[in-house]
Amino acid sequence: WHGFDPATQTHKPDLDYDKVVFSAEQQKTFEDYVKSTRIRAARNISGFSLPAGSSKEDRLAVEEVLKAAFGMLPDNLKGTYFPLG
Repeated sequence: WHGFDPATQTHKPDLDYDKVVFSAEQQKTFEDYVKSTRIRAARNISGFSLPAGSSKEDRLAVEEVLKAAFGMLPDNLKGTYFPLG
């Protein structure tokens, strides 16, 4: 799909947002068009079922785990959490 071969390659995640660099033109386009972002969590959290097999109780417990994690974000990454249910 992405040309990644797990037999010969390793994925090295780098989540350091300080390394994201825009040109002046890219920055202007970003500021003109991006008003908000969405993060989609499609992976499981240890101890909970994947979304397709989770119960309402599991979903509420996952929400509590995520809210706690969001509360630990540094000020420059904080936002407003809006529950879905």
